Amino acid sequence: MTDGTGAGTEGGTDALAVTVRRTGGFAGVARAWTLSLGDVDEELGGRLRALAGEAVAAPPPPAPPRADGFRWSVVLHSPGGDSALEAPESALPPALAELVGLVREHGAAP
Repeated sequence: MTDGTGAGTEGGTDALAVTVRRTGGFAGVARAWTLSLGDVDEELGGRLRALAGEAVAAPPPPAPPRADGFRWSVVLHSPGGDSALEAPESALPPALAELVGLVREHGAAP
């Protein structure tokens, strides 16, 4: 079941995982990180859920890519299905930018 934001509401803290993928940049190297809410404490898990809900409720506006700029793809995995968001770094809304930062800081390469 989802709560309308793409974030799962069943299964406790493991009901959501977030995968972040960064492409582009000067070197064109792709990187990815994944974080499961089952791997973090309740406080961080709650913050990740809130940011995921905000990001889905207010997706990034369409924006043209910038030369040598990064492009971010964020996939929110839940039992009810996945939600995907994508934006160039220059157009990341604050909630999505914070979500990306937390997944990069606490997640692992898949």
